[in-house]
Amino acid sequence: MSGLVINSNIPAVTAQRHLANSRLDMEKAMERLSSGKRINSAMDDAAGLTISHSLDAKVTSLNQASRNANDAISMINLAEGALDQVSKMLTRMRELAVQSLNDTYSSTDRTNLNLEYQALSSEVSRIADNTKFNGVAIIGESSTIVFQVGDQSTDTITLTTQAMQADEIAAISGASTASTTFHLDDTAINTVGTTTSISTAKAALGRIDAAIDDVDSYRASLGAVGNRLQHSAANLSTRVENQMAARSRIEDADYAVEAANLARAQILQQAGTAMLSQANASGVTILSLLK
Repeated sequence: MSGLVINSNIPAVTAQRHLANSRLDMEKAMERLSSGKRINSAMDDAAGLTISHSLDAKVTSLNQASRNANDAISMINLAEGALDQVSKMLTRMRELAVQSLNDTYSSTDRTNLNLEYQALSSEVSRIADNTKFNGVAIIGESSTIVFQVGDQSTDTITLTTQAMQADEIAAISGASTASTTFHLDDTAINTVGTTTSISTAKAALGRIDAAIDDVDSYRASLGAVGNRLQHSAANLSTRVENQMAARSRIEDADYAVEAANLARAQILQQAGTAMLSQANASGVTILSLLK
């Protein structure tokens, strides 16, 4: 049994210690409630903080990858729109070639038909040269485009572009040598050195069919990559959702728990303050012994 002393007030010291602890609990609960996070510093949960930061970096990267995938889809849509017009022009060029093969048309008629044929050929090349996405040629040159669709450097989708100019797709017009240049009018026959009995429109017809096949094949490859990118973007959204859920479980504060902790700490603070006051007043009883 302790004696009555005044130099060391152990009950007051004990009350102060408990009061300090409850104050720390109250401040921590208030910090979590105000920030919405369970982990506000490494002292709260060192391992959890490391995992949370790792997940945060992954979520940020996956969100950017999703934007990359959608940008790639936009690029492919741009190419598809241009190639759709190219297909329509090739169809019209084939129509002109078939029309010029009919002997009801004179040489003058074929010359007039050839004007539109050559104009459409030039337009095919112009569209191919000028269809670009943010300065990147998509149907004007053969190259490899790599789309980053994940948070790792190896998580990519590759698109091989093709040149769709008129002199590239089955050499339908404007080739480097006269012997491979095709026209609809009979004047071009002398250039290629054949006999005024066979029109070069017949040869042009075959080349246009090959050109249409080339364009359709490229459009099919674009569509395949576009569909792949759409599935990739959908998968990225799911991955982001799951990563954010994992981060939330580690980092975010549970408001029901923290509100209860705050109420508990506030009650302990009030009780501790009252008990400290009682402990400080306990030494007054010693004065009665001195009377």
